[in-house]
Amino acid sequence: MEDLKISISGIRGVVGKSLTVDRFLRWILAWEEKLPEGPIILARDARPHGGSLLSLAEGLLAYRGRRVLIAGLVPTPTVGVLVRDQRAAGGVMLTASHNPLEWNALKLFNHEG
Repeated sequence: MEDLKISISGIRGVVGKSLTVDRFLRWILAWEEKLPEGPIILARDARPHGGSLLSLAEGLLAYRGRRVLIAGLVPTPTVGVLVRDQRAAGGVMLTASHNPLEWNALKLFNHEG
């Protein structure tokens, strides 16, 4: 299995290869467990698999008792602004930025945005 690219700017991989559903959900869960109580903002870019990944994250977070606020298709900085504006516990942006379409990434925000 290919390695994920883990850096300060996110956790990236090729969807279905290095970024599997299992790995994706484990990262969301590990991050969510560290957050204070409160809603979570979810957003994505226009990559073809972004909607499916967002739905997976939404389902897991709702199962864990979180209120999930879907921002939809927005630029990455918008998530940080929304986290602060909505007094959310955190936010997730699904985007691999400049990487090819088969890639995606989790950009994780804490309660400070």
